[in-house]
Amino acid sequence: MTSWTAPKTYTAGSALTASELNTHTRDNLLHLYERVVGYSPTMSSDQTRDSSAFGNVTELTFPVASGKNYGIIGAGTWKHSSTAGGLILGFDHPGGNCRGLFEYTGETSTTSNTRDWEQAQDTGSGVATVDTSGARRICVAHGRHQATASGTFQMRYARNTTGSVIVHAGSSLFVTSD
Repeated sequence: MTSWTAPKTYTAGSALTASELNTHTRDNLLHLYERVVGYSPTMSSDQTRDSSAFGNVTELTFPVASGKNYGIIGAGTWKHSSTAGGLILGFDHPGGNCRGLFEYTGETSTTSNTRDWEQAQDTGSGVATVDTSGARRICVAHGRHQATASGTFQMRYARNTTGSVIVHAGSSLFVTSD
């Protein structure tokens, strides 16, 4: 991580060197950039999955840097094409330790919920069946990622058993980092 250097006070007639520009402008801007504390990716369109294999939710992604910790909160809506299946959420990351709690409404009634703890990539069990096909449901994600490699953190999803699952536009993440 880049350290902050108190900006130089320049005087009339003094020469500005490349080293001073790098230290007082580039490095200080990098220091501020590295402390960005939040990302909020949001889906602009619905995404449909007809497979029980996990696939990326393409817009719910954010960059991670090795050595940093991330808090993740997500919320969205989804629906399934039949009562014989449901949604499974997961994640993928370039390396490190990640724990996620996914909560889904509507497994056996409009007020029931299912909780799914995941400690490894794409290991959730999600919602097995829904009480009414085509009804919008709510899903919430809470998690923490300790990055040991830089790259991209990606939310993922699959459909459980049969049919198709749709994650709706407007579903989003809020991510903080240290």
